[in-house]
Amino acid sequence: MKSNPRLHRLPKALRRPVWPRVLGYLAVFQLSLLLFLAMTWSQPPITLSFVVPASGDFPWPELVADFQKQNPGIRLEIVQGDYDTDQVEAIYTAELQAKAPRYDLVFLDLIWLSKFAEKDLLMDLSDWVTPAELSQFLPAAVESGKYHQKIYRIPFLLDVGVLSYRKDLLEEAGYEPPETFDELQKIARELQEGDKADWGFLWQGAQYEGLVAVFVEVLEGYGGFWIDPQTLAVGLDRPEAIQAVQFLRDAIASGISPPEVTTYREAETLKNFEQGEAVFLRSWPYPWTKLSIEKPDWQSQNDLKLQNKDINLQGRVGLAPVPSAPGYPSRGCHGGWGLSIARTAKHPELAWRAIQFFSSEAVQHQLAEAGYIPSHKALFDNPDVVQKYPYLPELKEWLSSSVFRPPIPEYDRASDILQLHLSKVLLGQSSQNAMAMAAQETRELLNKRQVGNLGVRGQGSGWEGAKPQ
Repeated sequence: MKSNPRLHRLPKALRRPVWPRVLGYLAVFQLSLLLFLAMTWSQPPITLSFVVPASGDFPWPELVADFQKQNPGIRLEIVQGDYDTDQVEAIYTAELQAKAPRYDLVFLDLIWLSKFAEKDLLMDLSDWVTPAELSQFLPAAVESGKYHQKIYRIPFLLDVGVLSYRKDLLEEAGYEPPETFDELQKIARELQEGDKADWGFLWQGAQYEGLVAVFVEVLEGYGGFWIDPQTLAVGLDRPEAIQAVQFLRDAIASGISPPEVTTYREAETLKNFEQGEAVFLRSWPYPWTKLSIEKPDWQSQNDLKLQNKDINLQGRVGLAPVPSAPGYPSRGCHGGWGLSIARTAKHPELAWRAIQFFSSEAVQHQLAEAGYIPSHKALFDNPDVVQKYPYLPELKEWLSSSVFRPPIPEYDRASDILQLHLSKVLLGQSSQNAMAMAAQETRELLNKRQVGNLGVRGQGSGWEGAKPQ
């Protein structure tokens, strides 16, 4: 056979068989691919961090472990420490305005939302969540995450002001839970005089946000208002506001509330109530769980008595809506926490994945079983959960009619003004003078915004009248 003369004109490298060269190229490609995949797999997971207030035995570790099993490429870091809610707010305020913020996720108390959204520190989630997903939550919880009709916060845990009461004492005396302020005062005074309890009515009277929550409930109960977020009208010097603060002051003056109530926060009121010292406690629903299901630390001392009375309150505590004046509805103060994404988040898609996990029905069911108030409306009627927490169907109604603190960017300063003047009244200053001053200072605060905006308001807060408080 004659050789091909054209083949001899080719370089020697090209006269070699083709397949060995192809196989060599494949081997190099496979090796490169394996090296790339090895480098990808060996990369550390992306860390998502967020700050939470000190929350005792809240199951953050279990939730984080479950999330990371489902999302091995994400490391979830909970920054907790001994922070109270004010400290957490300060941390987020500083970090979210920093050049290189640390947090993609924001664990948000609902009263911070308007300030953070107004400063453009949060991502608009309106296009991230579907109407079907939103329909799983209580409508009031969804509204609490809106600002100017945009969604910035997905609900996680809910709360509402309620009245805990000594069911055994009321039944023994032939009383139903009080529906009005007058009924509360009458029952409290009678049971005190009968030596059934040291005090009739406990509530949070220290100069902090808890006092504002109490006042807002009483104010609504008299048909008044604090600040209208649409018009910026202020109602603190109206007759209804004077009646509301006077009711709290009279509770101390008449002796149904202790003088020390002006220093009480949630912890102090619960401690006194669980030791059998009072008939009524205005707080949040968690005392029922602590007293009816959990075993308080002091119960380990089986012989502990208070004034020769057994202080084990299991089965002896009931929950009722907060009272109001005749003709006005009961409206407990709406509270709760949710999750947002920082406007400058480095990994917003991963942060959204975490939000979907925490707001999922499975996680919400887990929290409901542990005694926390879920945001999924179906869980309030879930037979397994309701069997353990029978008040949940009613609580859903109380949440639906709850009152919100005004969603305005200046909320922090408006709350400080109100706290200061409420405290002055509780310590003896004239109700009318103190509330007139509170109204004046609040109007001056809001007028600064109106002047700065040339009197132009936004598109509406989206809170159509809809803590861990």
